[in-house]
Amino acid sequence: MMTRMTAEMKRIFEQMNKDQKVRMFYELAKYISDNANENVEDNDIQNLFNDITDIVNNIEKIGKKKYCTTNDLLTAVEYLHNNTPEGIIRDADTILNDLIQENDFEFTGIAQDIFNIWKKTKDKKAVEEMFFEFVGIEFKEYLEKCLDEITRK
Repeated sequence: MMTRMTAEMKRIFEQMNKDQKVRMFYELAKYISDNANENVEDNDIQNLFNDITDIVNNIEKIGKKKYCTTNDLLTAVEYLHNNTPEGIIRDADTILNDLIQENDFEFTGIAQDIFNIWKKTKDKKAVEEMFFEFVGIEFKEYLEKCLDEITRK
């Protein structure tokens, strides 16, 4: 059975900034990976050790590449996202939501930027699907809404 985070552990963790948390995660994972007993009888714990070792290997693989590919990064992020422990809510969805909320969408030109991306892409369906994921309505429906509601002289 896995030990729960104590109040003291949580207090210390909450005092750390994001960079410190990432570094602590890596160092702890590296320590566990290097010192894990390979002959653990509890299958759940052994699977956890194996997952931690995989995470460390993925982080080190990416860290060794000065300019790793987007595909390499995506593979590592998907692995981490799909293996987020119960009770931990800092997953890829949370990070994306935070970044969206930190962005200032009040500036002029974002709509035209999206229009230009759609015009230039060879895979218009992919852009439309991405638009739907972020906005919650179909791209065509958005264009129709703009056609109906844009202020006219």
